[in-house]
Parts: sequence; C-alpha cells; structure tokens
Amino acid sequence: GEGLRCNPQDLAFLSACKVYVTCLDQAFVTILDPSAPLSERFQGEVDLSSLADADALPELSHMAHLGGRVYLSVERLDRLTSWGPVAPSYVAILDPGLDVLEDAIALEGTNPLGPLRPIPGSSELVAAMAGPWDGTGAGLEIIRTQDRTSSLVIGAVELGGIPTAFTLDSGGCGFALVTEPGSFDTGVVRFCLDGRISDCLPLGLLEASDVAVDARGRLWVTDRRILAPGVRLYDAASCAELTSEAIPTGFAPGFTNPLLLVPRTAEAAGAQ
Repeated sequence: GEGLRCNPQDLAFLSACKVYVTCLDQAFVTILDPSAPLSERFQGEVDLSSLADADALPELSHMAHLGGRVYLSVERLDRLTSWGPVAPSYVAILDPGLDVLEDAIALEGTNPLGPLRPIPGSSELVAAMAGPWDGTGAGLEIIRTQDRTSSLVIGAVELGGIPTAFTLDSGGCGFALVTEPGSFDTGVVRFCLDGRISDCLPLGLLEASDVAVDARGRLWVTDRRILAPGVRLYDAASCAELTSEAIPTGFAPGFTNPLLLVPRTAEAAGAQ
C-alpha cells in the first residue's frame, strides 16, 4: 500500500497467477497475481505479526515450497537496539491453500540468512544461521518438516567462520562461504552435514558473497573487491582456480546471494 516500506527479500511462485513476496520491513507476506493488470495484482496478505519481537517486525526472509507448504525463514532482528537477533528465530509454515500461518518451528541457531535449501530426495531443509555476527548461534541448521523440529548440526567454530551462503548436493555435502567474526574475512570450505569439513579457499583470499556449483563441476564464487569485482571459477574437485582474474561484472556482485544458476534447456545444451 501507499507509504509502506518493503525491502523485498524473496519470491515464491505458487502458480502462474499466484506469488508470495516477503519484505524485511513488513510483518506480512504479500500475495500477488502477476498475470493481472497492474492495478489488480494485489490479492491479499498472510499476517505473521505474531512472530515479531518487540519492534513489531519479524524480518521475513527466504522461502521454500515443499510438500504442499511454504516454509519461510523469520530472522527477528532487534531494530530498537543493535539489530541483533532476538531468540528464537523461526521457520514459519504457511498453508498456501488457505493463505494462513499454520505453525512455526523454533530454530536452535539465530538469524537465518539466505535461501532455505532442500536436501534432495528428503523432506528436510537446511539454513545458514548467521547469529549476531560474533559466531554464537551461527552454523548450518537442519529443519525437519515432517516432525517440525530443527537443530544446528555444524557450528561456526567447526566451519571456521559464520556461514553466509552454501551449496548442497544429493549426498548432503557442499561448499559453504564463511565469514570470520571480527575481521570479516571470507573463505570457502567443503562440508558434509555429517560433520566432515575441509578447506577449499582460505580466509582473506576474496571478498566473497556467494557460491554455486554448476553441472560441469565448476565452483562459482563472487568477488566484491572494489578494484576488480566479478566472478571467479574454480574446479569443484580440487578447488584450483580456472580463471586468471575475476570475470568482470561492472558493479560489485550483491552483498548476499547474488548468484542464480539457470539450468540449460536441451536445445541450448545441444547448441553449445
């Protein structure tokens, strides 16, 4: 509505004529019909004010559509003091058929940052927990949607920093971008949700903000260094760099999660 602040965070496309939109500065999910004329696109709201802390805003972030429900990370940042997270943070469960808040799962860590990633072939989600940026309450957390429980399975100490972005494969392994508390240097580690961790790119090598792995086994890492911003490619098996310098992007890649890998169509794959 007029005069409302938004700060959009994520979109969940439920159908060709129904989209959920989350905003950090609103206590509700906006429902839009992208197929309608502009003046008729607003279709309603899902109220999540019951999950807010004392500042009346729950800080709604990223969504995942899984098993007929929409799961939504709720950061609960204290705008009245330090913008630190107010425990507990949540993953809200929305019923997209009724457009209502059905339930909320309290998280062990705090400040879920970035996408909720499904573990392929399961009913579980994984979230990166940033905590208050001192390492406490930070790590990778598994959200079990069937029994609606959650637990922090790898902490920031084990990861070597606060996870701010990560990839995830069908074996429950991937790459995590980590930020060192205090220095805010970034690095990349390999991890598996069973606790196995190994180094990939050392802290301080890049000013990274996202990681992704493509179908050709290449690790994409954004680099925000002010004099040469862009994207660097590495071999995902060895972590050896495949680029001699950053592929330039003009402006620096976004501060969090700017990468989106679009699967190639069969026609596009055949043309290459």
